[in-house]
Amino acid sequence: MFTAFYVMTDAERIIAYVRSTVPPRYSKLSRALETNVSGVLYGAVYSTVVTQGLKSVIIFVMMLAFHIPLAAVLAAVSFVIGFFPIVGSWSVYLPVAAWLAVFRDATSQAMIMLVIGFFVNTLYISTILRPKIAAERSKVLNFYWMLVGLITGVYTFGLVGILLGPILIGLLKAIFDTITVSSGWAFNDEEDEIATGSAP
Repeated sequence: MFTAFYVMTDAERIIAYVRSTVPPRYSKLSRALETNVSGVLYGAVYSTVVTQGLKSVIIFVMMLAFHIPLAAVLAAVSFVIGFFPIVGSWSVYLPVAAWLAVFRDATSQAMIMLVIGFFVNTLYISTILRPKIAAERSKVLNFYWMLVGLITGVYTFGLVGILLGPILIGLLKAIFDTITVSSGWAFNDEEDEIATGSAP
């Protein structure tokens, strides 16, 4: 928390320092890395918050429609728990559906909740809508790579994988895009000196 506070309050100074230490020959790569990381980070955070909010609204509406006690609390739990790997909104709607079937003998309502929860919340929103929104907002990765980044990131790194997965793919894309540009690189010291104006 202390480090996060320091980074957020002194972000401009940190960025300026990092930029000043990067050799000129890596300037294009540095700009590409910065653009890609900021893009995928924004896309991943934005899409995660939006889709988690949408899932919670759907949960809340179903709870109200079926007269489930503590509907607002369960919707809030669904929002928070959805950020953790493996668990998601199914951790809320699945037990509630079981409760409807067992204690209220409302099998049809339980089935409706399971169908909407699985096909809309778990399947559509998590695996289609979230990467689609993230890809559009990032303007760096397409739908496929954003989907790979979000899913593999979460299962590899846990909660922070929501951000680390897309960031790592964005970094690899920046490196690949930069080194495949024929005129984009200067590998020797002489070209560095020319770039900085220090050559004799």
